[in-house]
Parts: sequence; C-alpha cells; structure tokens
Amino acid sequence: MFWATRMLAVVSGVMLVGAAAAGTPPREDAAIQAQIDAASARGGGVVNIPAGRHVVGQLDLKSGVELHLEKGAVLEGTSDRTAYPKFTRPYSEGDWMGVIIATNAHDIAVTGSGTILGNGWTWVDLATHAAGSEGLRPRGLVFADCRNVRLEDFKLLDSASWGIVFHKVDGVVARRVTIDNHCTSNNDGFDVEARNVLIEDCDVDSSDDAIVIKSNCPDYVVENILVRRCICRSTGNAFKLGTASHGVMRNVVFEDSRGEMVRRSHPDPRTGKEWWESWRAKWLNASKNLAGLNGFTVQCVDGGIVENVTLRRSSLNGYNVPIFIRGGERPSRIWKIPTGNKWILRNILVENVTGRAESSVASSITGAGKCRPQNVTLRNVKIVCKGAGDLYVPQEVPDAKGTYPSSVIFAKGLPAWGLYVRHADGVRLENMDFELVGPDTREKIAADDATLTCAAHVAIERPKMPWLFGGFGFQNAEAQLTPLMTDEFRNERAVKSFRELSPSFSRVYVGRVGESKEALDRFADYYDQTFRPCDTTIYAVGGSMPAFPDKLDVQAHAEGVAKSLEYLIKVRDCRKIRYYCLTNELMCDDQWGFFKYKNQMPLFKEYHQALYDAFRRHGLDIQLAASDGSYGRKQAEELKWTVENMDLITGIYCTHYYDGKVKPGDLSAYSVFEEQFTNIVQLALGRTKRWMLGEFGIVPPRERGVMVDDRNWNGYDASRAGVAAVTMAEMAMAAVNAGAYAVMSWSFCDYPDPFVIEDSHDPVGHARYESAKAVYKPDMKYNKWGVFRWSDVQEDFGPNPTYITLGLISRYFRKGAHVLTAKTEDPFLRTCVLENRDGTKTLALVNLGPKRTVSVAGWGTCPRDPRFYLYDSARPRLNAFGDLPAPDGTLTPVAGTFAVEVPEKGLAFVTTDYQSRTPSAVKDVKVANGRLTWTATDDPHHCYYRVYANGRQIASTVATSYEPQNASATFTVRSVDRWGNVGSVDSGCTRK
Repeated sequence: MFWATRMLAVVSGVMLVGAAAAGTPPREDAAIQAQIDAASARGGGVVNIPAGRHVVGQLDLKSGVELHLEKGAVLEGTSDRTAYPKFTRPYSEGDWMGVIIATNAHDIAVTGSGTILGNGWTWVDLATHAAGSEGLRPRGLVFADCRNVRLEDFKLLDSASWGIVFHKVDGVVARRVTIDNHCTSNNDGFDVEARNVLIEDCDVDSSDDAIVIKSNCPDYVVENILVRRCICRSTGNAFKLGTASHGVMRNVVFEDSRGEMVRRSHPDPRTGKEWWESWRAKWLNASKNLAGLNGFTVQCVDGGIVENVTLRRSSLNGYNVPIFIRGGERPSRIWKIPTGNKWILRNILVENVTGRAESSVASSITGAGKCRPQNVTLRNVKIVCKGAGDLYVPQEVPDAKGTYPSSVIFAKGLPAWGLYVRHADGVRLENMDFELVGPDTREKIAADDATLTCAAHVAIERPKMPWLFGGFGFQNAEAQLTPLMTDEFRNERAVKSFRELSPSFSRVYVGRVGESKEALDRFADYYDQTFRPCDTTIYAVGGSMPAFPDKLDVQAHAEGVAKSLEYLIKVRDCRKIRYYCLTNELMCDDQWGFFKYKNQMPLFKEYHQALYDAFRRHGLDIQLAASDGSYGRKQAEELKWTVENMDLITGIYCTHYYDGKVKPGDLSAYSVFEEQFTNIVQLALGRTKRWMLGEFGIVPPRERGVMVDDRNWNGYDASRAGVAAVTMAEMAMAAVNAGAYAVMSWSFCDYPDPFVIEDSHDPVGHARYESAKAVYKPDMKYNKWGVFRWSDVQEDFGPNPTYITLGLISRYFRKGAHVLTAKTEDPFLRTCVLENRDGTKTLALVNLGPKRTVSVAGWGTCPRDPRFYLYDSARPRLNAFGDLPAPDGTLTPVAGTFAVEVPEKGLAFVTTDYQSRTPSAVKDVKVANGRLTWTATDDPHHCYYRVYANGRQIASTVATSYEPQNASATFTVRSVDRWGNVGSVDSGCTRK
C-alpha cells in the first residue's frame, strides 16, 4: 500500500500573543488566519498556538502551513454560528464548514499536543438533529480537494458534527490523534473519502461511526487505506465502509486495532451532565447501554464497487453485532447523488479477529436487490454470542433492500445466533469459533441462497520417538452378567458387538475373592467368545472388596486371588489377563473410596505387596496397576502417594477421569482433558512407567428423583447424546495424544435394569444373585453408560451414539500402534493419528465448528487409498441392529495430501487399516420348523452375519441360526468381516 509521506519542512514559526486572562477571550481567528496566510505566502511555515484558550471562528489552512498546538493550547470554536462560512463541493453530503478547513491545499499539517474544542454543546437543539442535518453544523476539521495532509498528536473534542473529514484528498497521515466526539448526533470520528491514507495509533470515541470510509463521488476512486493500531469506541460502527457507496472503494485494511465499549465522555460544561443524560436520553429516549451498533461494517448499497477489504489481528468487543456485511439497493439519497450501477461487493477478509456480541442479533453477511456479497472469508475468528434464550420466534427475514443498511433491520432476530448468510456467493469460514454463553434455540450458523464453505488444515508429522499405544477398549462388566443374558442378547448384541468393535484392551471385574469355579468357568466361556478371538488385553479388577478389609487376612486374600487367576490363565487359557488391581476405585464394598477417604492407603499397599508376592509364587505374569482411583481434576495430585510409596511393586499406573464441569460440545473440553492427562503421564514417566486411563466419561448434572443417578448423557438428555458422543471421543483422543498406554471407556454395555438381589431356589434368581455379587448391586442404581442399551424390561437393546464414535476408535486405534502428531491451528479441530506396524494409518478428526473441508498433509505412502467414515452429531447413523455404518467413501491422496469434509460438531475417521475384499458366501441357508439356519463360514476374517428377509435386514448375529417373526419370506445371510466388508449371497437361499 502507498500513501503520501512528503510533508513541509519546518521553518521559523510565528508566536501568537496569549489569550486574555479572565472572562471570555476575544476571538483570535482573524489574527491566526493572517499568520497562516503570511506563512503560506512565504512558501510555508509553522504557526504556533501557545498554551491557553483561543476562541476562533472558521480557520482556512493554506498550502505549506503547519498549525502547531503547543501543550496546554486549546483552540476553541466559537458559538457564534455566523463565524462558519459554508462552502460546497460536488457530491458532498451537504454544505461544508468547520473549525479548521482546507480546500485545494497541499502539504499542510495540524500537530502538537494541544486541543481543538468544537464547542458542539452550543449546537444541541432538536432542529439540528433531524435526518441529514449534518450540514447545519460545523465539523471539526475538513480537508477537501487537498494533497499531502499530516495530522499528529492533538486532541479533538466535542465537534458539533463529524470530527475529521477528508473529501477527495490524496495523501493522508494521521498519527496519535485522539477524538472524543459525543456532544450531539452524527458525531463521527474520521470520515475518509480519500486515497493513499495512513491512520495509526489513534484513539477515537464517538457517538456515531468511529472510522468510516465512504464514497459519494461516482467518478472518484477511494483506495489504498491503512488503519492500524487504533482504538475505536462508537455508538455506531467502529470500522466501517459505507454507507455512502456510489463510486469505488478498494484496498482498505484495518489491522491490529480494537473496537471497544463506548467510554463515558466528559460532561456538558453548561449542565455538568454526561452526554447520555443531557442529550441522547432526551431526544432518542435511548437506554444507557453503551454498546455500539456494529463492530466491523462493509456496505455497498448505492450501486458502487467495494472490494479488497481486510480486517485482521483485531478485536470487536462492545458492539451489538460484531460483523455486519451488507449489499443492498437503496434509492437515490437526499443529495441526489446518482448510483454507480455496478453493485459489486467482493473480496472481504476477516482474519485473526475476536469479538463479543452485546445483543442476540447475529453477525450477518447478506445481499439484497442487485448486490450480492462475493468472496467473503472469515478466518481464525472467535465470537462470543449472548443468546436469545427461547424468545426467538421463527419468522421470515426481511429483505429490506431499500432500507438504510443497519443491523437493526434484523432486530427481531435471525435464524442463527452466530452467523447468518443470505444471497451471498463464495463465503468461506476457516477456523471459526462461535461460543454461546446463554441459551438459544436457533442454529449456530444458517444460510439461505448462499454458497458457504468451511476449511481447515492438518499436518501429520512423525515424532522422533512416538508413543507406543497399548490399546483402546471398555469396561466389560457384562462378562460377569452372562447368566442374565438371553441367547438372543448374547448372540445379537453382546458378542456380536464385541467382535465388531474388536477392542484391544478391556477392564473386567474378575479375580474377586470367593468366586466359585462355576463363576470362573462362565467368565472363561465368555472370554472364549470375545476376548480370545479379538486378542484383547485384560485389565482385571476385583470389583469391590468385602467390608472392613483391615480385619481380613491379607495373605489369605492375596492367595485366593492368585488361585482364581491361576485357574483362568493356566487351566482355561485366559492368558490375556495382564494387569490386576485389588479393588475398583479404592472402594470397600459399598464404602466409596475406603482406602482413600478412610486414610487406609498403607493397608492398600500391604494388600498389593501380598498380591505381588502371590503372583510370583504361582508363576503369573501379571502386573499390578495402581491405584485405580477416580480423582477427577486432581489426578496427578492424589496419585502422588501411590507413586512415592508403591512404585517398586506397581507395573503400571492407572486412574479414572470423570468430568462434570464440561458440557457436550464445549470448545474448552479438549484442552482441559489434555492438560489433565499430560500431567499424570509425566508423573508416571518420572518413574519410567506408563499410565492407563481405566475409566472415563463426562457427567451430566445430578438428577433428583431416581434411585441412584449414575447415567451419562445418553440416559440423561437424549437431545445432547449425539454431541456428548463427540466429547467422549475428544476425551479418548486427548488421552492417546498425551501418552496414555491404554484407554478404557465406561462402559461397553448398560447394566440390565435394576432387580432385587437375594438368593433364590429358582435358577434364574440364583444366577442374578451370583452375578450381582461381582458388580455394583443392580437393585441400587441404574447404570446406563453403555455404547448400547440393555433394558431387559423394555426390551431395548439399541445402540447409543457412542457406538459409532467410540466404536470406530475401538476398531481402529489398535494395540501396538505408534501415535503420530497431527498439527492444526484450527480452534475447532481435534486430531489424533496412529500408525500400525504394517504402515497403515488411522486419523480421527473432531470438528466442533460448522461443517468444513479439512485438508490433510503428510499422510505419506500407504498400501491403499484411505476409507473415511463421517459422524454427524445431529443425525447419527444408528443401525437398529447395532452395526457400525459403512464407509462414506474412499479418498485418493495426491503427494500425501487429501481433503475430507467433516460435519458440524462431528467426526471423520480416515483409515487405511482395512482390506478391500468380498467375504465368502454363506451356504446352506434354509428354514426348518420356523427357524432359519445356515452353515458356519470358514472365512478366516469373518466377524458376524447379517440376516435379510426379502432384501431387508432383520438381524445381526454371531450364531448360525435365527428365529424370524415371519418364516414366509426369501431369506439371505451375508458374512461381514472384521473390516466391515459385506459378503456375497449364495444362490442356494431358500423360501418357505
């Protein structure tokens, strides 16, 4: 950008005689004007205004003259209205007059640390506040048809109209100028219709637009304007282009500046009252809310061209609407200026900007009539929005094409609380962050007749020594509840889902003292169906201990646990039991956190020492995990005792993390999670050990009136369950990125509905009694945290949204993978990428912003093109049979780079960890005695079967039979392999 910097050389100044000492001093404009004229006639010079009060009428600054206001000098415009002769210019907004004017002058300046006082209080009356009355009152400084104007250091107070005006000026430098302009209406700060302009380090406080660029002259190009490091407070707009937009405005940059709340001005010297009280409240009946109208406004409504406008590295706090971009088609204005007949508004960039909306009217980018905004980019923008509660009533948005273009035309509300886009083309959002601090029923972003895209960037890098990941999985409490399962539930839900999600790590209640051989065998049978085929590592926990553990025989307890685990491992070959902890969450029976809260941690250590010794006596390769406590946000602090006192017998550190402060979709959630997990990982690394997350979840508010509130968002607020599933994925990803060895979610499936626990002669009742001893008294609480439901009363076994988000993590975040780095500057994106030993990769992307296209670089060379899965929290693709959705497509990287579109508040999983194949056809499908049967497939990669009737899916199961409700149909059965590929259909399917 270019602006004029050539200014006059300073020559001998002319010192004026000081003002009269008492009373109202005589006017000095004639004497000062004579000095200005003489200096100009000599070829230029400096006219000094000494300290003191100097009352003047209109001064005419001439070429080559610098008017210098010394410290303490006050140049005061007289209240005599005849002292301001008017002059006109073509296409100007009314007649011109001012305290200081310059016309057809060049190389002129106003400088110094003194003050120019407009004395606008004397112009306050109703007649001069009518629409278009600006020409009835003098401006502060007016420069028309000039070249090379320099303004530095002075203050301008209380102009009767606009503050400083540039009309068809070529070359402006304004530095460190302070404007406080609040005594009347239309008190703009800077009005700029000029070219090659630099305004920097200025402080403007005005009761209309602070810095406004405008175009009244259809044949004049307003261009090359840079505003930087300025503070703007305004009841109108902080940074504005328009409203006047008849000609061309282009190449305008606002940067490193602040739009702030309007500051209280100094009082009316006649009444002692603040300007709000003395004028605005009287005439406009306005409230004393000092919020401005719009922070950043760009308008093209008079048929001109507005293009190449930038706002960057700035803040917009204290305005009802932070961003207002408007194309319109208003009729010819009161000055009868012809329209430009171009109607072009394009190439607008808002970048690295923060804002806070003081009203519930959203920011907007809208067109009307002939003018549609084009190519508008909002990049790295964060706006905190107030919210309208439930007050917004959906209604048609007014077109208002001929109305004065202010955000008040949308005062009844817009369909969005963050950003509304209509009649606009090429609107692009990159790294947008809208935060809602109050309730609102509207969408965050809404668009109508507009092309709106979002984009972000991710760069994958391989650390020098990447983390080794041990696996992801769940708390599998159902392994102790198998007597309560029907065959259908076991085959079509529990086992089928386990094999489909294929967790590589699980936390299981087993190894409790007193478990019968029958109970151990039931667990081993379930192990053979689930953990064994998936090669799942097991972290075993004894559940809750008997009451008063200090009275138990510690050695006998350890020996009992070792014998149970020895039977499972050496007799039943449950060799994946790799870790063990004495008790869940340091609890003793129903005494929550007995060891922690009863100050019994030395006893906990004694038990673990006994277990350590017993496992070695029995030849068990099991590492002890400690302390398995649920510490919330004090994990590192409260684990220190274990680290300092039990390190020699502890193989791996383990904690649980539940957060009740974050809510689904909170933008701050990930950083909270990552900080928590990083701190505890570093604590473990200090002892050259790893850490695993034994349970995790986000906790909804407590709900009274239920037996015991132990529900996550799936059961608490179904309307937020879709977004809660995203936040659960964020928590898992944060743990992996922080360096967790293993991560386990609570839990795989719900507990069944509560039942009365007491022993029974009935086999079912006895099974319930035996099962309940291994878990948490189901007669006391509802536990509805599972990725799929288990309501045996309502026969509801459907999947929850976490079945997709955590299910895909479970399937693709595999044991033995290396954790790579995926960097992004997008505040909406959360990333996690793992690389397996065979070179396949999986990238998880969480998007908390609007739908956006994410470009990914550094993918590298992989054995195949990546598949991708999309999760939309507003519309989760939940299958009635608990099947994971099919891939949404395949990407084709070019030089290791690809792009994927991620839904709003959604996820994308991109993976090459698959094989593209067709599983073997299922044979011998037939119906006999109302039951459908088939021959088990010998496909080595088979996972489960899908059953179809007349081409419509009716079941998913691991069994080789199914009892359909209607046996009169054409049945087919297809094999689904571990990668989700669906097999072909054998021609031998039958019908009965």
